[in-house]
This record gives sequence, structure tokens and C-alpha cells, in this order.
Amino acid sequence: MNSQDLYAILPQIGMVTLGMLLILIDLMIKPKRLLRPIAFIGLLSILVLNLYLWIDIDSTKVTYAFTNSLVLDKFGLFFNSFFIIVVIFIIFISQDYIKSSSAKSEYYSLLIFSASGMMLLISSVELISFYIALELTTLPVIALVAFNRDSESSESGVKFLILSAISSALLLYGMVIFFGFTGSTLFIDIANSISQDSIYNNKALLFASILLISGFGFKISAVPFHMWTPDVYDGAPMPITTYLAIASKAAGFAILLRIIYNIFYVNNILIENWSEILIVLSILSMFLGNLIAIRQTNIKRLIAYSSISHTGFILIGIISILTMITENGVDYSLNSASAVVFYILGYSLTNLALFSTVTMITNNINSNLIEDFSGISKLSPILAFTLSLAMISLIGLPPTIGFFSKAYIFNAAIDAELTWLMIIGVINTALSSYYYLRIVKVLYLENPSKNTSISIKLNQKLLVIFILAGLIIFGVFPTPLIDISNIVVNILV
Repeated sequence: MNSQDLYAILPQIGMVTLGMLLILIDLMIKPKRLLRPIAFIGLLSILVLNLYLWIDIDSTKVTYAFTNSLVLDKFGLFFNSFFIIVVIFIIFISQDYIKSSSAKSEYYSLLIFSASGMMLLISSVELISFYIALELTTLPVIALVAFNRDSESSESGVKFLILSAISSALLLYGMVIFFGFTGSTLFIDIANSISQDSIYNNKALLFASILLISGFGFKISAVPFHMWTPDVYDGAPMPITTYLAIASKAAGFAILLRIIYNIFYVNNILIENWSEILIVLSILSMFLGNLIAIRQTNIKRLIAYSSISHTGFILIGIISILTMITENGVDYSLNSASAVVFYILGYSLTNLALFSTVTMITNNINSNLIEDFSGISKLSPILAFTLSLAMISLIGLPPTIGFFSKAYIFNAAIDAELTWLMIIGVINTALSSYYYLRIVKVLYLENPSKNTSISIKLNQKLLVIFILAGLIIFGVFPTPLIDISNIVVNILV
């Protein structure tokens, strides 16, 4: 290990240090109210450090560390910043939830440790470091899912633990096969090996790819690997459901992009097989997610199935990447990769609006049932309007960022001559409008319960207004996010 190795993982070191520091401070001082501001200050400091690294390295520069197992580039730094911002948001909306808890430092530290695992995951270009980072990402989340310590939360935690172990086993088995046939765990060496004619058509590598897709399918909540999502979303605390819906999904798709461009782009047969499998997963995810969401009466379960359907939409972008690589070459696929990153940003911003408002409403009405959201517009117009706009953005209608997210993905499908898949996406967009607009109807056209009242703090109201402004501004002027998406994917080639 040398100074260059440490330089490459400074943000990750900062995150782990902050998590440990919060636990130590909790042991040494009595005022628990100091933990939250310390967490904010620490996360903002690490964000500034990450931005410094972004400015310090060249746009096309890639720095390898720890014997080429980790990489420092703008793709990784971008998602580092993304995860840090998400953790800041989660800690902010956890204020009411964690207020009476005696385990504040553990809650904050588990979030930070999980985010540090995601940051290492995105920077991994070697199978062992990738797997270790994946476990560091997952294990803290399992504890957070069961953080309520009631029967429902504990059951969700156990389900998540068992199914996560199965998905990790599938991933690990696939990695073992790749190592066995290529003799290396480094992404670049694996790519060089599978590009050779001698193993170009090897069935074992196809089997290993299927195992990898199965493992990734769990992480991104794709059908038929989605079974954990509704129960875990429903049983977990609302802030942790938010974290799973935003950070976990983004990490899964980001490392999938890294693996495609670092390993599989050299083997057209494997790329074509990936594409065929992912087409099935995409269509199943869109239809099953939307059709089952229509029947939901619980807002958290509805969001879970909505998340599954959006996995199908993002997979359209991934399939477009694979198709463009096989037909036109890797350079022509970057527009599709940019569409995937942009969709992740738009979907995440929309979910920030969705979960912030739902969290504030459910904290006041003590219910997750959609029928209990009736008449919220009369009690809190700002929350009702923001939640309604989030629903419009999830459908993909203007003037929200969700419109450009879906337009960009559908355009990538058309460029890849996958118009038929785009049409399936449009059909599912129409299906999703039923249950999204049903919530808007409940908010505005029904009368509130006599016992219902909404009270939100000034800082919560400012947060909602800030996110609401982001939904509209980037829905009208998406160019800054499109430009940043183009920058981060260009480094992958």
C-alpha cells in the first residue's frame, strides 16, 4: 500500500472513519442531540473532499490502486457524491423516527457504513474487492431493515438476510467460474481472456453470466428476483425504505454498467445472451410491477411494486447499450449509458420528493393506508402538491424530470432499433398512470378524516420546497443533468 492507494479511496476512508467516530462519541458524551449535526458536518466534509478529487483528476484519467483492484475515476466519484447526498437526506428525514431511539449512533453509523460499501463497490474492478464491498453494502442494511425490533420489521430483516445470502451465493458462484476459466480476478484480465477465440463460445461462461444476472436481479429488484421487495419495503422503517429505493437500486445499476464496459463488451456472444435474458426481465418487471401495484392499498407496498416496474424501464436502457455494442461498437453505446444514468438521477430526485412527503404524512396520520391520505390537500397543500407532482413525474409527464427520464430511455431504445420494446414501455407507462393518479384523486377529491391533522416543521417545509423546485427546474431545463451523465459514462470507454 502506498500514498496513491490511499489517495484513491480517501472518501471511503472518510466515511468509515465518520461511522466509527459517531459510535465513539456516543460512548463518551451524554447529549445525543450532538450526533446528528456531527454526522451532517462529517458527510458535508467528505462531499467537499470528493468534489476536490473530481476537480483534481483529469476527465479522462483513471488511477488504479491496490494492485489494480480499485479505480479512481469520475464515474466512481460521481456516484460517491450521489450516495453521500442520499445519506444526508435519509438522516434528515429520520429526525422524527429516531428521536426517541437510544441507538442513534448505531443507526447513523450503519447508514454510513453501507454507503461506504457502495462507494467501494462502484470503484471495484476486481472480483474479490467487488464481493467484499457488496457484503459491506448489504449487511448494515439488513440490520437497518430490522431496526424497529417489532415482529413485522424483524420478519422483513430475516427475509432480506436469507434472500440476500442466496443472491450473494449466485454471484459468488458465477465469479468462481469466471476465475476458473480466465485465471484472474481482475476485470481487465477477464476481458482479455473471454475475447479469445478459444473460449468465445464456452457454455460455462454463459452459465456464469446467468448466475451474475441472477445476483444482480436481486439487487435491482427485477422479476423474478423481486420477491423480497414488497415485504422488506413494508416492514422496514420509512427512511430505510427510502434508502433501499434510491441508493441500493442506483448502486446495482452503476456496478452493472462498470462490469459491462470493463468485461463483457469484448464478447458479442455473451452480450447477445445478456440482452436476450434482460429483455425478458425488463418486460416481466414492467408488467408485474404495474399490474400488482394497481391492487395495493398500502402506500409502501405500492411504492415497492412501482420500484419493480421502474427497474424494467431502466433495463430498457441497459438492453439498448448491449444492442448498440454488438451492432455498432462500444463508442456508439455511450448515449444509451448516459440515458441510464440520467434516468437514475431523475428517478432518485422524484423518490426524494415522494418519500419526504409520504414520511411526513404517515408520521402525522400514523397509517400507511392510501385511503387514510384522503383530503390531505385541505390539511397541507404543499405536501399534497409535492406528492402529486412526484406521482406525475413517476408516470413520466411534463413539466417534471420524469418526462425527460423516460423520453431519454425511449430514445435510446429507438436508436438501438428496439422500437417494439419502447412501445411496451409506453403501454406500461399508461398502466402505471392508473395507480399514480388514484393517489392524486385521494389527496384532492376526498374529504379528510375528522381526526386527521398535519403538522410539519419549518425545516421540513423548506426541504419539500427545495425538492419540489428541483423536480420542476430539471423538468424544464434537464441539460445540466444530461451533461453530467455524459461526462461520467465517457470515462468507462
